[in-house]
Amino acid sequence: MPARKMVPDKNTFERYLKAGLTQREMVEEIERTTGEVVTRSAVAQALSRYGLAEQAERYTKQIPWRVREEHINEYPARMLRLLGRRMAGKPLTDRENQRLDNWLAKLKQQQAVVGYDPTHPRGFAYIPRRLGDPRDIPIHRQTVKLPA
Repeated sequence: MPARKMVPDKNTFERYLKAGLTQREMVEEIERTTGEVVTRSAVAQALSRYGLAEQAERYTKQIPWRVREEHINEYPARMLRLLGRRMAGKPLTDRENQRLDNWLAKLKQQQAVVGYDPTHPRGFAYIPRRLGDPRDIPIHRQTVKLPA
């Protein structure tokens, strides 16, 4: 008897990639829709096996840091990925557009940008905008040292 298939088919993964899901978000979606518990590693292997690994969006302009796995789903990272999708002309839902617009307006009003410290438990924090920070993306490109 063949082993039971735990990960979705190629078409499903193509839909996930088109929607801009990260591997971690794919894991969550698979569990939500099928009830199957899979690892991020299994998703990565399936993407590679299906020849889809290189299609995964990285949004390196919006998230220039090497982000630790435990920080990847923090709210600022999710918003920066949404911004990357918007800047790439990819469709967003009305809810995603509204959430992103509100987040960007709040950052602008507070004159803040996103900073990243890979050694901090939260990883991301809002810091004051500095001279030289990009105008089109609310980030401070270099990693920062956040207080404990």
